[in-house]
Amino acid sequence: MAKQFASVLIDTYNHERFIEKAIVSVLEQDFPASEREVIVVDDGSTDRTPETVRKFEPRVRLLRKENGGQASAFNAGIPECQGEIIAFLDGDDWWAPNKLTRVGQAMAADQSVGIVGHGITEVFSDGSQHAQLLKEVPRFRLDSEAGALAFRLRKSFLGTSRMTCRAAVLRQIAKIPEALTIEADEYLFTLAGIFSEVLILRESLTFYRLHETNAFQVSDGNTQALRRKQRVLEALAESVMARFAEEKVSEQVGRIVVESIETEADLIRLSLDLGFPWETAVAELRNQRIMHPDSSISHWLFKCISLAPCFVMPSRTYYSLRSGFSKNRIYRKAREKWLPFLESGHVEPGSVSPRFSELVFSLRLERYIVENRQKFSIVNLHAPTGFPYGLRRRWHRSAEYPPYVMTLHGLEERRVHVMSREVKKGRAWDYSLKNRLWHRLYHQPRFRWSIRTADGAHTYSRDVWSMLQLKYNMDSDRVACIPNGVEPRFFIPREYRDSDRLRLLYAGTWLDQRGIFYIRDALRTVTPRLPGLTMTFAGCGVPPEEIQRFFGAELAGRIVVRPVVAAERMQELYAEHDIFLFPSLMEGLPSVLLEAMAAGMPVVTTETCGMPDVVENGFNGLLIPPANAGAIEDGILRLAGSAELRQKLGVAARETMKRYTWESAAKQLEALYRHVLSLEGGSPS
Repeated sequence: MAKQFASVLIDTYNHERFIEKAIVSVLEQDFPASEREVIVVDDGSTDRTPETVRKFEPRVRLLRKENGGQASAFNAGIPECQGEIIAFLDGDDWWAPNKLTRVGQAMAADQSVGIVGHGITEVFSDGSQHAQLLKEVPRFRLDSEAGALAFRLRKSFLGTSRMTCRAAVLRQIAKIPEALTIEADEYLFTLAGIFSEVLILRESLTFYRLHETNAFQVSDGNTQALRRKQRVLEALAESVMARFAEEKVSEQVGRIVVESIETEADLIRLSLDLGFPWETAVAELRNQRIMHPDSSISHWLFKCISLAPCFVMPSRTYYSLRSGFSKNRIYRKAREKWLPFLESGHVEPGSVSPRFSELVFSLRLERYIVENRQKFSIVNLHAPTGFPYGLRRRWHRSAEYPPYVMTLHGLEERRVHVMSREVKKGRAWDYSLKNRLWHRLYHQPRFRWSIRTADGAHTYSRDVWSMLQLKYNMDSDRVACIPNGVEPRFFIPREYRDSDRLRLLYAGTWLDQRGIFYIRDALRTVTPRLPGLTMTFAGCGVPPEEIQRFFGAELAGRIVVRPVVAAERMQELYAEHDIFLFPSLMEGLPSVLLEAMAAGMPVVTTETCGMPDVVENGFNGLLIPPANAGAIEDGILRLAGSAELRQKLGVAARETMKRYTWESAAKQLEALYRHVLSLEGGSPS
């Protein structure tokens, strides 16, 4: 299959909170860096977006322009792209790691496909996620009524951050009308559908962020923003129809495509203005027909009944009342029970709560393995994902399902033990009685059955390795403790300077179980004694202001937050700091600890879980009791007071890590696979 050079075009405006994650998601693609370029068009940002983008030069090229909206950004960026295919990304979204590879493969496989879209995962402001996946992998073209109907039901899978177009198709489309300050992406993917085949991949390859400043998804009812969207939609409908006429697209196809755009504009207008009652009814019924062509009679009847009030009040009043009523909890519960909210028939049901998303994934994965079991000799699944497949294999031994090896990072029993104590101290965010019951009734059983149904197990730490044998009665020859390896790039030269301006580093997710309350207590005590001390929190996955609020004004000048750090730049992060602090209360064996040690950093970590497997107190690091702020303080002061001690521990840590190679880990894992296969009667070859 021929490879194609790809251009990634990121459009951004005032995305300083988000742009780093967007760029990092592109740079960390499993697509060869030599076969892609990254261009960021900054549409006149007034915040620190350009400064953030410049940190990634020369791997990323920045184009700056006056603010003019999405169409002008595309018009500025597309001619600069050198790729055969151009993938679009909004500056507030991010991609799954295999996005470019998947769309590149799809386009290389069929030259008639000019644009590829895919499923999407919506990310809400509270961190919850909702995936929208197609039930099929559709292909269509806007050259018939059937193609137009398929397009308007599936176009939500073709927007910016989803669409990848051939450069040749974009050249046929040419310049985008600059009145489209938003919705320029819809102009592109609509016209792409008349020049080429459209393909939509089923899986989700984009994370679409819903936030208060999102220009398209106006979630706060901002009248000015809604009015702008209405006018842009009207301009979009007019522009598309004009271009369809130029390209001699049939009038019926044009009407089908544009009808949905005009209807959306009408609904916004009616929610803002004093429209006539009959206008509301006509627009709502038309929208029902467009969005849910397969609605049942009961849903049509309910729709007509719900429209009755619109005949006795202006449209704006009707929509205001309907909005308030739809948020009513009793109403929503009644709808869910007696007449569920409609979902598109071509989209996988999306009513699953985010807390069940992992379970749904587990069931889909089990189904995929079963349907394709001839392709696999052995299956390695992380707990708790593996329990549906493990159960099926136990129940159907005669069906020749491949053996199942489970990977387990840490123990849920330890989580319960640790966090039950932390909640009594007021140092656990999400471990109320309700959470504890949910954990006991839902999370732990899934882990338990992932373990009990496994034919073999791979752990990262010896405490998990021991527990699987002692509590779950797994045979010792079926369980292997195999720590991760460390890449050679982390073994960097280090100078252990004698300075009072020491830089501490914590890298990892921002979680209560990582000992952050005890870090705060220790810093409050130690910073007056070490005036030049600073501490960096990197890759925490939360907004910087949340971390700053946690530490308060007292420590504000000592805390540095790096929200996102590209994986390929982690060795630079370690080189910039003097001491690695990781006082986690429960863990497996964290890769950041191994990397920091390889980089020659003296580490302060807790004597629990997998940390004592690699850290010997006083030899290659400092081990401290968990949940002990005083011990953290003592460790910092010991290292701050002696460059000689920092060097001794750092050098020994680097030497220790030379034994932790990925080659060794791979060989041990392969040996486990072969042994399990031999025990289960399969071929180890």
